Amino acid sequence: MSAVKSRPAPPSMLARLFGRRGDRGYSRRHERNRCFIPGSMQVEDIEASFDGAILELSAGGCSFRPASMFLLNREGETVIIHTPAMPVRGIIRSTRPSSYGVQFMEEISIDAVERSLAYNLS
Repeated sequence: MSAVKSRPAPPSMLARLFGRRGDRGYSRRHERNRCFIPGSMQVEDIEASFDGAILELSAGGCSFRPASMFLLNREGETVIIHTPAMPVRGIIRSTRPSSYGVQFMEEISIDAVERSLAYNLS
């Protein structure tokens, strides 16, 4: 009787999707900084402004949590995020249970990220 060589099982679909990149399935271009920076988000189309805080910040975007407990699906809407350090325009790319994911229309500099993080309250 000859021995049957076993091959390792092929990676599962999840392993192929998530691989070495963590549970997101993709790599971020910019380092995210956890923070709590008071600010506001202005929705351009309806000219409404919501107080809240930035919970994560990178050169390419942020996670903004409005003070309101109710988040409407605003994906695709253009907004301006106002912080003590700067205003920045962006587009809401995701609505999560506790925050909006905002992609900045133009990347901000590392210096601007650091200036904003100076207002971090966490």
